[in-house]
Amino acid sequence: SLLGCVVAAPTVWASEAEQPQFDCVIEPKMTIKLGSPDAGIIDRLNVDRDAIIKKGEVLATLDSELQKAALTLAKLKAGSEIDIKSALSRLKYRKADVDRAITLHERQIASTKTRDEAVTEEELADLAVNKAKLDYQMAQVELGQAQTRLARRSIKSPINGVVVDVTANPGEYVYEQTPVMTIAEIDPLYVKVFVPVRYYRQMHVG
Repeated sequence: SLLGCVVAAPTVWASEAEQPQFDCVIEPKMTIKLGSPDAGIIDRLNVDRDAIIKKGEVLATLDSELQKAALTLAKLKAGSEIDIKSALSRLKYRKADVDRAITLHERQIASTKTRDEAVTEEELADLAVNKAKLDYQMAQVELGQAQTRLARRSIKSPINGVVVDVTANPGEYVYEQTPVMTIAEIDPLYVKVFVPVRYYRQMHVG
């Protein structure tokens, strides 16, 4: 996006009529064709052309019903420690069972087979605890993934600036390479002034 302008040379001249004027072009620091981080149907546009925007501001959102449902399910799984508590209770029981079996075996009341079976059941219960803990950790990872997938349904501005153009509308399908809008960073602005060579030595800082 370019803007034309005319500037007067700051040098002191004999009269205002003698003061030369130069053509110039005003350019934003950068112009971005903003796309979507995910594919989907645009649910809402939060800004229109010429809107002033802030870095991190949500400019548009995609339909996200499926992602919200998946996040709710992931929260339920990640927030439950029932399997771990159940496995720990079973392990506690098996440990007590092993102690009894060993005591009875030493007194020659229980057979070696009974003792070995109790030890095996304790080992299986211990493995069940480890599996329950692993499942819980995996549920935490899945929760993070669900949160990330939902966040990707929001199109955020990477800069402070202004909306130059909007090229997509609610209801349209977009994908990663589809430009949704064009935004420009206008602080600072760059001004290119076209000055004839003969004036170069008359230009000074300030």
